[in-house]
Amino acid sequence: MNKHSKTFNPTTFLILFLLIGLQCSQAQFRGLAKKAKSKIESKTKRQEASESSSSESNSNSGASISADNTLKLDWSQFSMTPAVTMSSLLNNTEVTPEGVITVDYYDATFIPTKKIDGTELDPFNKDFINVSVYKNDDLIQTFKYPGSQRKEQDKQLRYMSRNTNILYANEYGEGTYRLDFHAGESNFYSFEFEMKKKTNTDPYKSGDLWYAEGVWSDLAYLHNSKHGKAILGIYARHLEFTPDAENPKKTDLKVKLDYKLFKNGKLYAQNRDVIDTYVKKGTWRNIETTLDLVKFKNQNSDYYLKHQDWEDGSYTLEVSLNHENSPRSYSFDVKDKKIVLAPEQDRTKISDPSRLIEGWNNYFWIKKKAE
Repeated sequence: MNKHSKTFNPTTFLILFLLIGLQCSQAQFRGLAKKAKSKIESKTKRQEASESSSSESNSNSGASISADNTLKLDWSQFSMTPAVTMSSLLNNTEVTPEGVITVDYYDATFIPTKKIDGTELDPFNKDFINVSVYKNDDLIQTFKYPGSQRKEQDKQLRYMSRNTNILYANEYGEGTYRLDFHAGESNFYSFEFEMKKKTNTDPYKSGDLWYAEGVWSDLAYLHNSKHGKAILGIYARHLEFTPDAENPKKTDLKVKLDYKLFKNGKLYAQNRDVIDTYVKKGTWRNIETTLDLVKFKNQNSDYYLKHQDWEDGSYTLEVSLNHENSPRSYSFDVKDKKIVLAPEQDRTKISDPSRLIEGWNNYFWIKKKAE
């Protein structure tokens, strides 16, 4: 053996190995600690920004989204005040039995296409349109709708997100929910409903049934179809946990619908046969039917009421669903062969434009009489 060579010492090697490993571990630990601290600071900043934004939104809920939203629109472009169609509100504010609330696919009317300086609006501007959701007057969420589409010669704007905007009721709980619709700096429309929960009392089953209460049950509509027929529409649902005892997985409930339309106290239209349909568990669904004139009941001619054939007079409509305790009753007038708008749908009569019942020019909304 070479006299200059050293004898291998396993103990020395092990000590060196442990020292190197310790140094590496400390370096890794310092790196991880630095990353964790950075994440915490970032999260804190996001929370502070969110709280600041919520505070601004709450203090300006009647006029603007937040203090830094300065996108001003040319509201003089259309002579009609802006609103959101009632049909899109009732059809698309959907609540599932599990408490998933959809806040999407709304049709706003008479929203400007130009800014106050006359330049065209960018539909992808994130400050253009959004909906702020409040629960008991506390801001809980704001949804944006970049790239929404226009129709009806640019007089309607569809609030449509790329990914469906949803809320979870079990996160925020029961209470009064309000949707505030914004375009630019203005809050131009509001829609309210109550979120409620029904608890299953069956000791062998679990789960709550979430549902919304609101104007779904108060309103019906008469719609001018593209085929010329007058269409009656109502909204209905059921609140049974197991509507079909023989098939527990089935959640829809079969129902029978009857209607009678009286003109000046005399029967004017009535369904020829009982209308078989269904309603959903917890979720409002619109049910539509034509109006069958009594005077053509025993003839083979076209017995449907056409929307251009309304006769002047005072009308009362009664609608019965066999799963409800009592019939629904509505009244309206026809003058000059046109349905007279309810005050809540008439822009010349309503005191608060942000609560207008918007029917465009083909939906006539009628309100249920108090029971």
